[in-house]
Amino acid sequence: MPRLPGPGSSQPEPIHHPISQEDGRPRWRPSALMKSRKAKSSSVPMLVGAFITVVALAAGAFLLLDDDEPGPPQETGAALTLEDEDNEPSMALPPAAVATESPTRLVAEASHMASGAAVTQMTDPEAPTGRIEGTCVNSRDVPVAGVTVRVSSGSPIANMTFSSVREFLDVSAVSNQNGFFALEGVTVGKNYMLVGEHNDYAPATLQGLTVRANETLSDTRLVLRSGATVAGVVATSAKSPIAEARIELYDSVADARLKVEQRRPFRIAFSDGHGHFSFPNVAMSSYKVRVLADGFETQALTVNSALKAGPVDQELQFLLGDGRALTGRVTDEHGQPVDNARIEANALKREYQGNSIAYSDEGGYFLLDGMGIEHAYQVRCTARGYSDKILPSVQVLDGEIQLQMDGRLSIEGYVRNSGGDPVSSFALVLMRGIPNREPALMNDLREFNSSDGHFVFDNLEPGSWGFEARADGYAPARSETTELRRGDDVPPLEIIVRGGGTICGVVRLADGTPVKGALVQINENNFVDTPLLKIFNTMSPSVDKPVKRRTNGKGRFCFSNVAPGTYQISVKHHLAAPYSVNDVVVYDDDVQENEELLLELPAPASISGMALDENRRSLPFLRVQLSMKNGYVESATTDQRGNFRFDNLSGGDYNLTLYPDRRDDKPLNPLLKLVYAQKSLKTVRLYDGQALTGVELYLVEH
Repeated sequence: MPRLPGPGSSQPEPIHHPISQEDGRPRWRPSALMKSRKAKSSSVPMLVGAFITVVALAAGAFLLLDDDEPGPPQETGAALTLEDEDNEPSMALPPAAVATESPTRLVAEASHMASGAAVTQMTDPEAPTGRIEGTCVNSRDVPVAGVTVRVSSGSPIANMTFSSVREFLDVSAVSNQNGFFALEGVTVGKNYMLVGEHNDYAPATLQGLTVRANETLSDTRLVLRSGATVAGVVATSAKSPIAEARIELYDSVADARLKVEQRRPFRIAFSDGHGHFSFPNVAMSSYKVRVLADGFETQALTVNSALKAGPVDQELQFLLGDGRALTGRVTDEHGQPVDNARIEANALKREYQGNSIAYSDEGGYFLLDGMGIEHAYQVRCTARGYSDKILPSVQVLDGEIQLQMDGRLSIEGYVRNSGGDPVSSFALVLMRGIPNREPALMNDLREFNSSDGHFVFDNLEPGSWGFEARADGYAPARSETTELRRGDDVPPLEIIVRGGGTICGVVRLADGTPVKGALVQINENNFVDTPLLKIFNTMSPSVDKPVKRRTNGKGRFCFSNVAPGTYQISVKHHLAAPYSVNDVVVYDDDVQENEELLLELPAPASISGMALDENRRSLPFLRVQLSMKNGYVESATTDQRGNFRFDNLSGGDYNLTLYPDRRDDKPLNPLLKLVYAQKSLKTVRLYDGQALTGVELYLVEH
C-alpha cells in the first residue's frame, strides 16, 4: 500500500526527575506500538461508547498486572467520586507543587499531571476560535480558587475512558477567588472536555463541550471533590514498624504508555515513626505502590478498582523481610564490560511483586539491593545496542551472576531517485515484516545525510525488516523486507524514490460559494474515523501522520509528492457537515496528469432537545452521546436548563443516549452507567439540512 508524505516523530525522550533514585539512561529499542488509520469494521453496536468503556475497564484488571512490558492504557475510573472533607481547602499551589506533610512526609513528582501523561496539542493558527467560561466549585457549591483548567480535544471515548491519552490544547486558565475562569482562543470543535486540577481535590472533568466560532460557551461548571486515600503501614515480618521507608505511587495507566525504564513515581511519601504513610486525593483507579527501606526487601502491590464507582480508599500493609544484595557483571560476547546496562529483578510470585533495579558501572558491575532471601526472581538486562538478556529464575543466595549480552544487528543500503542519482538528505522509517500482510510502520524514524545516499540502520533485533524512505520533493517509497539473522550477510538495500503525484481541488457549498479554511485530509481508501481508532492512535504514537491542508480564500487546496495509489479525501469545516469521497486515484505526475477534484459540502443537519428525569424535570450538566452503526460517536453536555444540541451533522440514523456519572450525588460504576444508557436510548432519522428539534431523552431509574 502506498504511503503519503507526512511529518515524522522522533524517539521519545526519557523522563528525568531529580528526586528519583533510579534516574538512569533508558535502553533504546524500536517500539512495537504502531498506528493504523484503517477501519476494518463496518458495524459497531448501537451503544458503542458504553460497550467500549466496559470492555476497556474489564481488560484493565488483567493488562495492568504485567509490569514487564508497556501495554495499552486502561480505564482509570471516574475523576470525581467522593465527598469533600469538612475543612475548606487553602489557596491552591500549581498541580506539580509540593504537598502538605501531615501525617506523612509527601513529595509530589513532576512525572505526570494529575490527569495522566497527556499530550499537548498546538492550536491551529488558521482555525476559527471561541471562548469557554465557567465556575469551579466544591460539592457544597463553594467557589474554589486556584484551579488550573485545561481543555482536552481527544476522542469522546478516550476522554471518558483513558485519562492518560487525553490531548490538551495549549490554552489554560486559573480560577479566581470567585471560582471563575475563562479560556480564550479555543479552536472551534466538538467533543471537548474541561479538566480542572487542584492539590486539595481529585481532578474534575466536564465532557461533551462544543465550541463555535466567535461565540462564548458560558455557564460551564466544574465540581471538585476529594479523591481516595491510599494509606497503609510498613513493618518488618515480625510486625515492628519501619520509619523513613520510601513509598512510591505509580500511575499504572499512564505508565502503560511508557517503556519500563521511563516510568517514574507519580508521588512519593516516607513512613512516620509508626510506619504509617498516606496519599490523599488519589484519583487513579489503577496504580502500583512500591516500598523501599534500607536493609529490607523491596515490595510492590498493584491495585485495580476500575470497575468500582470511582476511586476507593485503601488500607495497605507491607511486611518486609530481610533484604540482601545480589551482585553481578554485564559483558558482551567478547567478554568486554557493558556499562549503563539496566538490570531489573522481579519476584516470580505475583502476590509478592518484589523488584530491584540497578545500572552497571564502567566495569560492567552492578548491585541489586533489597532482594528477599526466600523468593526467586526473574532478572532482565537491557542495554542500547544489545538484545535483552533474561535469567528465568535467580535467588539472592546463588551468589554473583554473569550476564552476557548479544549485540544487535544492522542493515545498510542506498537511497536513489529514478534517474539513479543519490539522494543526500532523507529519513527512514522502520517497517516490520508480517507474514501475508502489509509491513507495519514502527515508531522509529531516523534522519540521514550522505552525499552518496548511503545509510546504516543499526540496533535491530533479528527478524523481518524494511524501510520507508522520505525526502523533500519525493513521494514516500518502500523497500522490500529482508530477513535479518545472526551470522548472515545481508546485501545492501536499494530504495528508489520518485516525484509522485499532485492532486488539487476546490471545496464549495451547494450554492457554489467557495469555502475558505476547510480542513482537507488524505486518508486510506474507505477510511472510517471511529472513537476506538482514535484511542489506539493516541495510545500508539506513530510516524505515520495524516496529511492535511487548509483551503485558501478561493476554496482551493493542493497536495504534492503523493505516492501513486487510491485514496479517500475528507473535508471538515465548522459550518458544514463532514464530507468524504473514496476511490480517488492518484497517478505519478510523470505518467499522467491528475484530475482536479470538486468537493461540494452537504447542507449541515442538527439535533436538539432536552434531558429529563421520570418526573419531566430537566437534567443540567448531563452527558449525551450521539452514535451511528458505522462507529461514529459524538458527545455533548446539557446546559443548566437541560438542553443539548448537536450540529453540523450528515444525514443518517442516529442513536441518542444519556450517560450520568452520578445519581443522588453518588458516583456510578461503569456497568450501572451502561444500564442507564440502555434505558434512555432513542433512535432518530436525520436528513441532510434538517433541523430536528424537541427530542426528549429520559433518565429512567433502573
